[in-house]
Amino acid sequence: MIDPWARSLTSERNGLAWWGLWFALPSRGLATFERLYAYFRWADDIVDAPGRSQADVRAFVGRQSLVVAGQTSPETEGERAVVAVLKGQQGDRLRAVV
Repeated sequence: MIDPWARSLTSERNGLAWWGLWFALPSRGLATFERLYAYFRWADDIVDAPGRSQADVRAFVGRQSLVVAGQTSPETEGERAVVAVLKGQQGDRLRAVV
């Protein structure tokens, strides 16, 4: 299933490379890639935001650890994207990487 938020962010940030992925990957693989890419891009943008305090970064990373572990519910598009992937077919294998 396509995640509009993940597709938009992935295609916006990758331009022509996204079209190559669109042609090369089966739809389920592309949807998984888009969700993971969008999640990590979103998280990186938050952590690297100008003026972000170390305390804010630690709190964000701590929350993401809980979301990935399934110990708290997702509240943002980014969190919902990664949870959708982790609940999918390869979720247990991917959890170790995320």
